[in-house]
Amino acid sequence: MLTKREGKINNLFFNPRSWHDKFLVCNFFISFTLVLAIWGAVIWALFSIKETVFLSLHYSIYLGVDWLGGPENFFVFTSIATVVFLLNFILSNIFYFKNKLLSYFLSASATIFLLALFASVIIVIYINWSAPSV
Repeated sequence: MLTKREGKINNLFFNPRSWHDKFLVCNFFISFTLVLAIWGAVIWALFSIKETVFLSLHYSIYLGVDWLGGPENFFVFTSIATVVFLLNFILSNIFYFKNKLLSYFLSASATIFLLALFASVIIVIYINWSAPSV
């Protein structure tokens, strides 16, 4: 039995023309995979690095470690990744009919941002993993 989907909320996620666009669908699944990888890496790191009270959450070449926090602050990365993923793809579906180029830009920028965030999460995990325990 097929049901008819109506309403503005359903058009955000079940926009049939935007879900048939291969560029948007590929970017959606790549970004979704990156969000899952970021969540998995952070959860794995928190179970692996149990002994430390403070984790270095940001490192710069000029100042060294400049943002320390507890294990619960490590979820800042996952929350940023999830918000960027959801917001960009909801906006991409909204703008698909009005401006297709903006829709492509939003979905591609989400993928690029999540790729950079995944790389930074991996680097932060490596810094905490290779740091000598005191």
